Amino acid sequence: MGSESDIASPVKVGAYRVEERLGRGGMGEVYRGFDERLQRPVALKHVLKDQVKAALALERLRREARAIARLNHPAIVQIYDWVEAEDGCWYVMELVEGRTLKAEIRSVPDY
Repeated sequence: MGSESDIASPVKVGAYRVEERLGRGGMGEVYRGFDERLQRPVALKHVLKDQVKAALALERLRREARAIARLNHPAIVQIYDWVEAEDGCWYVMELVEGRTLKAEIRSVPDY
C-alpha cells in the first residue's frame, strides 16, 4: 500500500463499501466506509487475520464488540456491526469526523 488513502482489498465487506484507510496500529487498520443499506458513513476497523488466529482471541474480540455495542455515551463510538471475513474481522462503527488524537496532542503547548 502506498499512501494513506489507498483502498485495501477487499473494497467491500458485507454491505459496507471500503473507501479509504484512515490509520493503522498494532492490531489492524481503520477505514472510512459507507453503509449501503442505511446510506450512512461508517468507520471500519479491520482486525488482521493473524491477530485473531487463536479461538480465544476471536471470542475476546466478539465479547468486546458486544460490550461496547451496549454502551451509549458521547465519548464512546457506537458499534453498529461485526463482520467475520476470510481476511480477518471487522468492527463497523460510528464515523466521527474531526482531528486525530495525535493532532490534538501535538496542539497542546508544552508546560
